[in-house]
Amino acid sequence: MLIIAVVIHAICTFGYHFIDGMLFLCTLRFVQGMTYGMASTVIATTVASIVPESRRGEGIGYFTLSITLGSAIGPFLGISLPQINPLYALVLCDVLSISLIVLAFILNITEIKVGLFPSTCRS
Repeated sequence: MLIIAVVIHAICTFGYHFIDGMLFLCTLRFVQGMTYGMASTVIATTVASIVPESRRGEGIGYFTLSITLGSAIGPFLGISLPQINPLYALVLCDVLSISLIVLAFILNITEIKVGLFPSTCRS
């Protein structure tokens, strides 16, 4: 599911080059928002399941810190970069999307067993 979500999200990112109306923009943002939600849910579940139990608080804390920093730095860059060069910001987003796809393939996440807590899941 992570790979599907990241690939569709990247396709949506490339779609910004072809916006010709408000309906297409709204549809594109809706689909991109859905894929972001899918990817962030899968990544959060994966982090919670792969962090060792003895370091779970620290690992999830660092993960949450990265999410908080991203939500603080992202809008700042979203406002600042287009003022410098609008095409540069769009190309940067394209490069980051391709990097996410490559990272999703490299991670090779296997199936995660669902349970109340990861430590209660038995094989």
